Amino acid sequence: MRRVTVCLMLGLGFLGTGCTGKTMRVPVGEEMVKDPTSMTVQDFETITQKMVRSMIDLPQIQNAAEPPTVAFLSVENRSNDFIDKQAFLEKMRTLLIKHSGGRLTFLDRHHLEALKKEQQAKESGELTSSANTQFFGADFFLTGVISSINRAGGSEKTVFRRYAFRLTDAHTSAIIWEDEYETQVYHERGMMYR
Repeated sequence: MRRVTVCLMLGLGFLGTGCTGKTMRVPVGEEMVKDPTSMTVQDFETITQKMVRSMIDLPQIQNAAEPPTVAFLSVENRSNDFIDKQAFLEKMRTLLIKHSGGRLTFLDRHHLEALKKEQQAKESGELTSSANTQFFGADFFLTGVISSINRAGGSEKTVFRRYAFRLTDAHTSAIIWEDEYETQVYHERGMMYR
């Protein structure tokens, strides 16, 4: 009986080791999941860097006497895939703050209610204030659209994606900048999945 128990425990131990998962740290940008139709980390990095390089060279930014203020509007995802659309704006903001040399001021409208409460407390004297108590108005709105065209036939599939971002003048509604990045992938399912 004891021998059977030991054998069972060893057998279960071997089975258990084959069922456990694997977790490891990998370099950022290294793609471990081979899905050619999904957006990659490299796509994300390339898109945001391209947009920032294009936007930072605008005369309205380069030649402004005071740093223009920028607020976010939402990014519209018209693609057939789940994409964290706000991540693009947040990454562009981070890159612009890091590399614009103070030529842009971003407005944090996401926490507007908390900011209003803080301002009211300062105005009432409940909290001290060492700066301007007025909220900045936006000079520009940054927004975008992600769209896709998916085609499938038999075992073949193509996915075209367009990532477009624009900067709109908040005073005139004129679009002063827009740029895009496009990707297209082709995928053929293997024989076992047909």
